[in-house]
Amino acid sequence: MFIELERGRSFKGVAQYCLHDPNRAKSADRVGFVEVHNLATQDPQVAWRIMAAKHYAQDELKRKAGVGLGGSKDGKPVGHMYISWGRDEADAQELGRDEMVHSARGALRAIGAGDYPAMIVAHTDTEHPHCHVICCFVGDDGRLKKNWKEKEKLSRFALDREIAVHGEPV
Repeated sequence: MFIELERGRSFKGVAQYCLHDPNRAKSADRVGFVEVHNLATQDPQVAWRIMAAKHYAQDELKRKAGVGLGGSKDGKPVGHMYISWGRDEADAQELGRDEMVHSARGALRAIGAGDYPAMIVAHTDTEHPHCHVICCFVGDDGRLKKNWKEKEKLSRFALDREIAVHGEPV
């Protein structure tokens, strides 16, 4: 399993990339499934807009929580995680939707984002199975989630998951 995480500023941009085919083919040929996590909707078009709205309401959330309006104004509220499995690895574990979702949720928990809104989008347009996770890193109190050692935590999670599933690192 390979996991990469990037932070950005555009929910719309990452959602369009994950939910639609950039080569103008039918998105249904590219998107295997979409699962929304910690939101009151399963509609992916509504989900990314709710996450964006939470970012835009950040100052109001801080006021309501009694948190000062200070802090970094150039933070990146959008998390875009890419989780990929090698073909042999996927075949050996009979990788399917449940395992992809389980791994995505585990990766979110590994970086302390298990309670944040997220959307898992599986793609079927490449030889290797993979999914994207779009996450809103704005907390209920309006503060951005800290990104302390996220890449190291994800590497540890991937290694532990490979050992749990395959008995050894893949």
